[in-house]
Amino acid sequence: FPNHPIFISKEGREALARILKAFSLKNPHIGYTQAMNFIAGFLLLLMEEELAFKVLTLLIEHFVPGYYVSNMAGLHADQIVLNYLVGEKLPGMTEHLSKIGIDLHVIT
Repeated sequence: FPNHPIFISKEGREALARILKAFSLKNPHIGYTQAMNFIAGFLLLLMEEELAFKVLTLLIEHFVPGYYVSNMAGLHADQIVLNYLVGEKLPGMTEHLSKIGIDLHVIT
């Protein structure tokens, strides 16, 4: 969606920048990390700027804690669980990915 009309406009890009800047000021221990712009941008497609900021904050602080920090501990933990579950529930997929040399975490 980077080519969406909202983000082609100066106003849309500035709104996205304001949300990300406000989040990084509110959460200096997190700051800005990659992929936040995609979440914030998607939220801007659905709602007004202030609500998009509040939802972004809620998502990162409460629903995916540990994803957007320097060591990404929450993300790594979820990857371990996903890898285990896929191995248990979809062994054929695990075997296929192994045969073609692709780690599950690369595609999830």
